[in-house]
Amino acid sequence: MLSRALESYRVPVASSSDFDSLTAKHHVFADALERYEDYFQRTILLHVGDHDPSGVWMHESMGEDLKAFSRDHDDAPDDLIELRRVALTPQQIREYAIEPQPDAVKPTNTHSKHFLELGLEPAAQLEALLPDRLSEVVRQAVKDILDMDILRASQEQERLEREQVQEKLDAINAVLREAFGPS
Repeated sequence: MLSRALESYRVPVASSSDFDSLTAKHHVFADALERYEDYFQRTILLHVGDHDPSGVWMHESMGEDLKAFSRDHDDAPDDLIELRRVALTPQQIREYAIEPQPDAVKPTNTHSKHFLELGLEPAAQLEALLPDRLSEVVRQAVKDILDMDILRASQEQERLEREQVQEKLDAINAVLREAFGPS
């Protein structure tokens, strides 16, 4: 769903269902480092997830691990990857009248105390945000980051190049039809 919503912006989308894996986080770091070494571009990682103790912990843990990879790598700047929480946020829970999930803050959950100390209530599930609304929230976050003039110029250049390639292919096909007849 998000891949389709972001297709025209050339933004990679990945599921983070296994993102608690250090291996998966290290792959993200390695890709960001390669992009930095090749193009001097830092990476902005947009994160969507449940707004509950575990979801907030996952976001914080991800940020801590990515920063640790940067600290441990001599060629990586400390701000190689910026992690931004795009959804679900307390403001979105209120703004979109999402049904809170008070039972998500459980005394048995080790992350609940931290969640409460930060004043992050109410808890809610990302799935409560309508898919179209989630797509629009993420799309807007991407638009806020990208230089849209550069993106449009790049898309126009690609369109022109496709036309040029097609013209050359048409010319080659015409020569081949003339030489060998229609297929």
